[in-house]
Amino acid sequence: MNDKPALVPAGIDHDDHLAAMPYAERLKHHRKEIQAILPRQGTEGLDAYVARYPEAKNVRVLSQHRAFLNKPSGYVDEVSKLVSQWFASAEAVGQTNVDDVKRLNTKLGTSFPTANHFNARLSAGARKRIADVFRSNGAHYDPDRMSCLSKVREAVKHARQNAQADRAEFGSIGHRTATSLLLGDHRFTIERNGQRECIRPRIDGSKRRIYLDDILWIADLLNDEGVLGVSPLALRSKLVERAYSEKITPEPPQSTPTDSPSIERLGLSERIARLRDAYTRAPASADGDDPLANP
Repeated sequence: MNDKPALVPAGIDHDDHLAAMPYAERLKHHRKEIQAILPRQGTEGLDAYVARYPEAKNVRVLSQHRAFLNKPSGYVDEVSKLVSQWFASAEAVGQTNVDDVKRLNTKLGTSFPTANHFNARLSAGARKRIADVFRSNGAHYDPDRMSCLSKVREAVKHARQNAQADRAEFGSIGHRTATSLLLGDHRFTIERNGQRECIRPRIDGSKRRIYLDDILWIADLLNDEGVLGVSPLALRSKLVERAYSEKITPEPPQSTPTDSPSIERLGLSERIARLRDAYTRAPASADGDDPLANP
């Protein structure tokens, strides 16, 4: 194969290491050099390189320099709160992008462009927080496809429509779906414990298991009696009565050895209370002896 036509044309000065290089290989070399020069020296560096190597003008250059401001502190928090509001309220998710950007600017003291800020790609941290919001609402989040807030809003609308299909009233206090319980503006994930459904809200710093049928029972009680008509003592009495009712079978322990009976563990105050209760119910003996002393 004859490479002579592809060698450096007469009158063009090249470095020694380029002199014997075929034309196609020289262009590849020029492309790599220009690509390395542009971020550091910009168009001035490009012009200087082409002046030194005129054939490098055949390398096409597409250079787009962008300047942007870092997001302020609290931006990710506000965005995740906004997405939570979209899930919780039809009115919130029905707002326009322009209105929501204006509210963000007011809260954060920023000047994001209202026309296209929700079309900007979200950071990895923001997408992670949004994924947590979707997960807590029983919805799937695709960070690659839902990469901007405009697409996130559409995904929330779609998730809400799907949830509406199996939405049903929950007593007189809220609504439920197959996976969520909605009480006012609060949404709880429904879990199963044995044969019963429950939620696990965080109360006083720790998660508590509350069964859905117990919530309905309390709601019906308050609805029948009237909230103002039930004293705390009466409500507690009814709760205790329900807790010890034979109609509710307590859940078995999660890990009880099969070769030994389950042991009910009581605190000291509970054992004293049971002894006192047994003493009260026991018939008095004829000679006045303590019934607890003669089992």
